[in-house]
Amino acid sequence: MTASTASHVSEVTKDESEQGTDTEDKNTEHSSSENTETAGIYPDLPCSDLPSAPPEEISTETEERASSESGEIRIRLKYLDDTERIVRSDPTVQIGDFKRTHFSDDLASNKIVRLIFSGQLLRDNLTLHHYGIQDRCVIHVQVLQEQAQSNSPISQNTDLDLSHLLWPLISIILGVCWVMYFKYPDFFNVMSLSLLFLFTGGFVYFYSHVQ
Repeated sequence: MTASTASHVSEVTKDESEQGTDTEDKNTEHSSSENTETAGIYPDLPCSDLPSAPPEEISTETEERASSESGEIRIRLKYLDDTERIVRSDPTVQIGDFKRTHFSDDLASNKIVRLIFSGQLLRDNLTLHHYGIQDRCVIHVQVLQEQAQSNSPISQNTDLDLSHLLWPLISIILGVCWVMYFKYPDFFNVMSLSLLFLFTGGFVYFYSHVQ
């Protein structure tokens, strides 16, 4: 009874081991077939053929790193026609220097450049940091033609006419004072007479040098 039981157990163990071996062979064949199919879909590539980041992203990261190291910030300048351009500047620079750096052509053409940030006009004597302008902030730009060009000849002619009238007017006033002195000498004391001599001498001196 014991011998037959032992032989039966050994046969069962042998069958289980054979079934385990068959299962392992099937799993090995299945995994090898899957690896073959996967290798056909996703072939191994060398490092040089692996996809890399686009050049624009690399250049952008390089520019950001350079800007952060130099302490400069990037500013978007937006014009009235919705065109934009990006410039770099030190946040401690004054608005007047910022205009001269990035709007030199407009200023050379006698144009008026106005910068607006958060609804307020930026003054030339203050800095970008004063207005809280940080990296990637948007500044609105307004470029205007100079309005005083057409009025400049008129103002020059007016100044020229006033200069011509100044000398005759002073000479008439001094002449009236001298007539009053000779006609009513009692109204003039030493102080007033000294001032009259002083003004007359100054008038003659400047008039002779101007002419």
